[in-house]
Amino acid sequence: MSVPTLRTARLRLEPLDPVRHAAALHELYAAPEFAAFLASGAHATVQDKADYLQVFDDLPPGLGGWVAHLADGSADPGRVVGRFSLRPWRHAVPADPPEVGWFLAVDQWGRGLAAEGMRAVLRYAAWQLRLPSVLALVRHDNDRSRALAQRLGGEVTGQGSWYGPEPSLRYDIALPVVREGEPADRHAVMDLWQRAARRPDGTPAPFIDEEIAEGKLAHGIRRLAHVGDTLVGMAIGQQAVQGVGVGDEPPVPGLLHVSLVATDPAREGWGIGSALLADVLDRGRAQGFDRAQLWVLEDNPRARGIYERFGFAVTPAHTRVDEAGERVLRYERTL
Repeated sequence: MSVPTLRTARLRLEPLDPVRHAAALHELYAAPEFAAFLASGAHATVQDKADYLQVFDDLPPGLGGWVAHLADGSADPGRVVGRFSLRPWRHAVPADPPEVGWFLAVDQWGRGLAAEGMRAVLRYAAWQLRLPSVLALVRHDNDRSRALAQRLGGEVTGQGSWYGPEPSLRYDIALPVVREGEPADRHAVMDLWQRAARRPDGTPAPFIDEEIAEGKLAHGIRRLAHVGDTLVGMAIGQQAVQGVGVGDEPPVPGLLHVSLVATDPAREGWGIGSALLADVLDRGRAQGFDRAQLWVLEDNPRARGIYERFGFAVTPAHTRVDEAGERVLRYERTL
């Protein structure tokens, strides 16, 4: 399959076409500040660039390259400002993951666009290709790209002259892997909730004690995302009961109660919460639920926006006030 178009708040990543995009990329790569980090320097002609880009036409399914355009609403919508890639490393051994790469126009440096585009690529790698990791090769003297590799969670695992005589560092970037939770995960769940769940004033949300965490993990749909040994996301789906939604009250037929949707703040932007929520809803539908509900603080516009994009709508008659005096809204959607 070819790679899909990826979108962020400020970028549109379009599948790379060697012929159509050669001229724009040739101009981008010709900047002296940019060409200094290329192993063989900038290509002499547009045709040379097009010939080089043909490598993206013959990659394994799901891998490829993207040309980054400024998104609609920017000062210069549609302008080509970079290239991103996910492809086999040419020096790979069978156990090596694909290599990611990024190049951004010099006048766009310092705006966070490279990180924004790379998070889109990593979301695609994690949630659509289900890759457990990728690698990035960065020249030792490219301080900006080294800093980005580290912000993306990369750890240096090697050094070599893989692209030209200058040494490069190999960064391995672990991606989220999802599994079913179990009661033994209760302490990790409690810890993540304290790190991730915040009230509008920045104070922590109510503490989840060990008994509640263990009960959440004892049955139902328990989807946990890990990067290495660290829990970075979670979402729970259980049979809803009358009242708030969980407890010893009679069950509400067909209603799935969604709770503990949380993402490690250090991993925001990876699409972890959205992927886990979609997973829980899909599994709930497969188990015969026809509706889903959840509760969210009224003064949490970011979470409310995510749930509304998933088709949830407020049921005003069920608004309540929690133990801290905050208004909590009930959302529901069909499955």
